[in-house]
This record gives sequence, C-alpha cells and structure tokens, in this order.
Amino acid sequence: KGQTLFQPTTGPKLDINEVRYKSFLFVGLAYFLVAVLLPLILLIGRGVAFSGYASAGMTWSLIAGIAGAVGAFGVLLAFGSGGKPVVVMSLVFAGAPLINSALSTLLHPPENGWAYLKLTDDRPREDVVERVRKAIRLPRGARAVLLDSGPTLRAIVTGMPIGERVCEISLGSECCLDAFVRGEWVCERVFRGREQALREVPDLLEYYLSDAD
Repeated sequence: KGQTLFQPTTGPKLDINEVRYKSFLFVGLAYFLVAVLLPLILLIGRGVAFSGYASAGMTWSLIAGIAGAVGAFGVLLAFGSGGKPVVVMSLVFAGAPLINSALSTLLHPPENGWAYLKLTDDRPREDVVERVRKAIRLPRGARAVLLDSGPTLRAIVTGMPIGERVCEISLGSECCLDAFVRGEWVCERVFRGREQALREVPDLLEYYLSDAD
C-alpha cells in the first residue's frame, strides 16, 4: 500500500525500485519513532534510561536488529532484481530453521545431549536450566542447544540428519513450540505456561523429529 501511495497522481510514474526504497525509508523512520523514542521516553520516566544494561544483551540485540533490517532490505533488492514473491518469501521463511541448524552444529551438542549458551550477564540459573534439560526428554539421536537470555529460555532441537527436522521451544512470558521439516514451518503449539510446555514438549519432539512423514 505504501508503495502505491508514493506514486505521483499526475505526470510520469516513478521507477518501482525508487518507490520501494522511499517506502522502506519511511518504514525505518516509523520504527525509529516507535521502537527508539517511545521506549526511551518511558525509561526516562522511570529513571533507568542510562543504566542497568547488560553488555551481552546489548550486543546480541543490536546484532539481531541489524540482521532483521538487512534481511528486510534484502527482500526489496530481491524483488527489484526480478525475484518472484513465492520464491523470495519461501527463502525468507526457510532461513530461520537453517540458522537454527547452523547454530546447533557450531555449538557441537553431543548426540542425545545438550549444549548451553548464555546470552546475558545475569547470574547463572543452574536449577532452572537443569530442570528444563531433565524435563525435555530428547528423542533418540537428537541434539539440542539451550539459549539462556535471562527471562526467556529457548531450546533448539534437531533430529538426524542435522537440520532436516528442527523444533524451537520458547519458555518465557509466552511458551510455544515451532516445528520445521526440511525448511518448511509445519506447526506452532502455544502453551498456557512453562509447566504445560515441559509436560507436552517431549511427545511433540518425538512426533516432529521422527523420520515418518
């Protein structure tokens, strides 16, 4: 819709790529107003705008934000180069499980075991982490990575061969499981809380990481 509104009502039409870039420019401006200024005002009101930041949290948040913005701009470039929406968007949505698989491989979790990556400077929560590891029973041959970002624990579990079937479990204010098979998102399951998730996730892993189609 924004691209259509950027076209002049009279005179020659603008190049479609020029329209896309101008639309993207104002989308970025909108993000700056809402995602930068608004939180900054709220934090200033609480007196915590310039203190209490964890270095690891800031680093990873910045990296994730840059990656998201580059990805969005890459979609525009792909369309500008003649990419078909069905192909471009399929590649976009297949990226998440591929990145998860690469992360799982780089951290070298053992077969039938876990690797652990801490993303914050907060004190370790060994009791919570150990409880999650014990509660989420891995299917035979599976490998898992547990990402600790403070209030949220995120588990990435892959079957064999690595990356063909991936499940991503989020345990935080919202608890859910997303399953991917050969790069295609096949399921999202939302839980009422962490306890329900820990009870039901093992059976869901067994189902979605199974070789049976």
